[in-house]
Amino acid sequence: MYSSVSNKDEYARFLLSDVEGANTCCELLWKASSTYLDLDSSQTLEKLGFTCETEFVTQFNEMLVWAFGKYLDTVITPSNMLWSCSTREKKTSYHIKVVCLDKFWPAETRKSDKKNFMKLLESECMNRTGFHWLVSENNEIRMYSVLDTSVYSRNRTMRSLTQKKPEHDQCFELLSKHGATHSDIVAHLLTVTPAERQNRTAFIYKSTQKFPTRTQGIHENIFKRLANNYGAEFVKVEGSLVILKNRGCRHCPIGKEENTSDNCFFLLRDHGQSVYFGCHNSDCSSKLLLAHSFLSTKEYQHYEDYKKLLLKPEVSTKDIRSYLCSVISYVDKVTEPYFVTTSKVPLELYDHRLYTNQVSCSKQLFRGYQDIQLAVTDSENPATFSGILGDLMKQRGIKTYSQACWMPFTQADVPVLPETTLNMFQGFALENIEVAEKINFRETSMFDLIVRLTGHRQDSLDYFLSFISEKLCRPRVKHPIALCFLGSREGNGKGTLGTWL
Repeated sequence: MYSSVSNKDEYARFLLSDVEGANTCCELLWKASSTYLDLDSSQTLEKLGFTCETEFVTQFNEMLVWAFGKYLDTVITPSNMLWSCSTREKKTSYHIKVVCLDKFWPAETRKSDKKNFMKLLESECMNRTGFHWLVSENNEIRMYSVLDTSVYSRNRTMRSLTQKKPEHDQCFELLSKHGATHSDIVAHLLTVTPAERQNRTAFIYKSTQKFPTRTQGIHENIFKRLANNYGAEFVKVEGSLVILKNRGCRHCPIGKEENTSDNCFFLLRDHGQSVYFGCHNSDCSSKLLLAHSFLSTKEYQHYEDYKKLLLKPEVSTKDIRSYLCSVISYVDKVTEPYFVTTSKVPLELYDHRLYTNQVSCSKQLFRGYQDIQLAVTDSENPATFSGILGDLMKQRGIKTYSQACWMPFTQADVPVLPETTLNMFQGFALENIEVAEKINFRETSMFDLIVRLTGHRQDSLDYFLSFISEKLCRPRVKHPIALCFLGSREGNGKGTLGTWL
């Protein structure tokens, strides 16, 4: 039910009254507003790594002061933050109003500049221990920020101070736990009235920073393999930590010592794209070591990236060498050695919106008309790609392998190969795509086809689905009867499908 009042004082008087519904009210934000934040977590502050509420509030205030200065060019202090709490069992919940008497957010910026600012704050939460937590879902570990960015829609309702949800008795209250007064309620209201806007200017969001890649689920097996590298084993996730346990005596790469008592842990950074190793030993406190990165830090990844060099105003020989070393691998077989490169190609099946990496093998590169000649800053004579590649090959400056294979795998089951073997499989294009709509496989035409193929027999259906499941989970393993799609590579066992049927 919606209603309206003439001013903030009248609204505060209504909330403090005994009128029916006066304890379950929300403020409708459809015009200009102050800065507000909604913090939610399924974890307690203790599990997030804080010893008390004051520590959590202090550290979050420090982050807000930093963010306002960097992205909004606005100076604030912790005294500008008005906190309220609605924490109950199994849910930590806070509201924050940032009081800036000379600034406001116009309504039209709530879904643009204001939300973009909050996304950068969310990204910062993902990089700060305690402001995000990890959840293990279906053997995948996912990151969640305490900052809820879904509350910045055009017309948004926000629960007011002293108010509760109909289904819960816990209301929003002051951190002091003292009963909120009339002036407290007015101070926590978020709407900026036309009269208040006369002496204020709009926030100017000045950042051009790109938003980080949305975090994907990371399979537990990856952490198990990484933990094994450090003489530990994966236990569980709790708060912001991936908790590990020592497997006997381990060598700590941070303290450079043998350790039998102090366990270690992993932390995620860069929106879950980087895994850092930490140790609970007092000498290793606050020190982290990069254990693994899912981010591609290479400027050049594919053969076609030579176009980046063509567009540069100045190019050095070092730039060309960097490109060649990044995109080319060499399989040094005695009989037929060859180069291996990749190209990023769109998939027609998905209207060219999805890309995959295509592997190409060639006995020669940059020969004849393929060669490229560029003026370089560190030489009077132009440099050719073929000439620099030839010099690199004489010293085996290119990544060199003795053999190559094509071994498909998923992130949950990455094969361990010798350093001298190149796996030319580039990963499944669909593996990291999040599907917004949950699909019931048993209601699809594919499932209906499988049921018909198995003659509507439950035992045959279970057998068929088990093999498909195994092939999807561990595609590199060949079974006596391998059930594959007809367009698969030679040697995957599809010829036995007819025999099985």
